[in-house]
Amino acid sequence: MQEQKNQFALIIGVGDDLPYTIDDAKKLRDTLIDPRLVGYPEENVILRTGKDADRHGILGAFDELREKTDENSSILFYYSGHGGKYTSQHKFYLQPFGMTAKNYATTWVKAEELKEKINALDSKNLVMFLDCCHAEGMLQTGLEDFYGLAQKLNDDGGMWVVASCQDNQKSWKLPGDENSLFTECLLEVISGRHTSPFLDPKVTITDVVEYIFEEVPSRAVKVINKKTGEPIKQQPFAKFQMSENVVLSHFPKNIDTHAAI
Repeated sequence: MQEQKNQFALIIGVGDDLPYTIDDAKKLRDTLIDPRLVGYPEENVILRTGKDADRHGILGAFDELREKTDENSSILFYYSGHGGKYTSQHKFYLQPFGMTAKNYATTWVKAEELKEKINALDSKNLVMFLDCCHAEGMLQTGLEDFYGLAQKLNDDGGMWVVASCQDNQKSWKLPGDENSLFTECLLEVISGRHTSPFLDPKVTITDVVEYIFEEVPSRAVKVINKKTGEPIKQQPFAKFQMSENVVLSHFPKNIDTHAAI
């Protein structure tokens, strides 16, 4: 669709010991490029999963994204996998495919490195979704100051970073679900399944945040953590710097049939 021609996405699902994170990434990619749903041009969506989501693949994908985009592009970045905290050095990181306790120093992606890659982008509009444990911690430390990107923002731009859980919480996949709880709710809202009847021609980032902030904790608390015997707690977290409400999804004119998809 014409409205989506300058919208881009970088989607990462690490896999390894969390195989469903690959399903998370692929389902989001399929939703974004479906012309009946979100309708991003397929060539605008970069997908890295499994072995392709190692350190080299993740950092290289940002370089590819930088080449494809400009200051007028809108970018969606999504990561599903492990997030870690190196307590002795108070460092937060993403855990790429193939990272182990022995080789972490040469295989992890530190929050500071992620910030550098993001700062190198020219885009005025950036939305990040981090579906991993310690996601909030990354935002509070290594990712807290996007100096380069913030300087590029003007009255037409904005930046949102949405984490799946608080720093002291886990990001869950509930029993019987195909996708993680956070990603399931994200998929519902960006494809217009968050309300019925769906009569709006677009979904904005505030629609997304409002929906996942309500749905994720309310669904989580209905499930008992087998280790603690207590209800699961998962509360998303967001930081933003914006001057307008970023549109994530533009829908076809035949929105009456959209809800049936």
